[in-house]
Amino acid sequence: WNRMDPEPTAAQPGDDVSADGTQCWVTDGRAGSGIGTYDVDGGKTTLKSAVLDLSASNDPIISYWRWYSNDEGADPNNDTFRVDVSDGGGWVNAETVGPTGVEASGGWFYHEFRVADFVMPNSTVQVRFVAEDASSGSIIEAALDEFMVSDGVCNDCVADFNGDGSVNTQDVLAFLNAWNNGDSSADINGDGEINTQDVLAFLNLWNAGC
Repeated sequence: WNRMDPEPTAAQPGDDVSADGTQCWVTDGRAGSGIGTYDVDGGKTTLKSAVLDLSASNDPIISYWRWYSNDEGADPNNDTFRVDVSDGGGWVNAETVGPTGVEASGGWFYHEFRVADFVMPNSTVQVRFVAEDASSGSIIEAALDEFMVSDGVCNDCVADFNGDGSVNTQDVLAFLNAWNNGDSSADINGDGEINTQDVLAFLNLWNAGC
């Protein structure tokens, strides 16, 4: 992993996810002479966060944008990208991407999780991102951007879906990602179902602002 402005290939992005930035964490962002020149080979590579003191937090939430591609090469769709969290007493899996599905074919996707759903929010919380080439002939690339730790509080502004204090296109992307994944947070109209009515309800709220 290194932090840089990645060079675009069929498997990795050509920029970070933010509109006003260029750099992200990426599994060697050089393009090289071919798609497999600088991809992940022969095992796993791990990016770890700093140790996070969340002991005074109310309901800490970890969020990030990730890119993962495993569908190129002679043996595609056989590897996974893992996100693990620890409170100092061992690692717990918080998210696994792949081996199949649209989110294992490149593209930036937003994800968040409540720390308390997996480990104790104490003074020794750490997150790791693991990209692995465990099979032969796979082209594996991963990237990470906009890693954030926030404290969950009651948010009366539903349109600020990602809770960053602003209502913008990032909220639309975050909502659509949750909606595609069938996340309960996407049930905007509260009818117990996640469908197009929630999309319409969210867009109405988003257009109105807060």
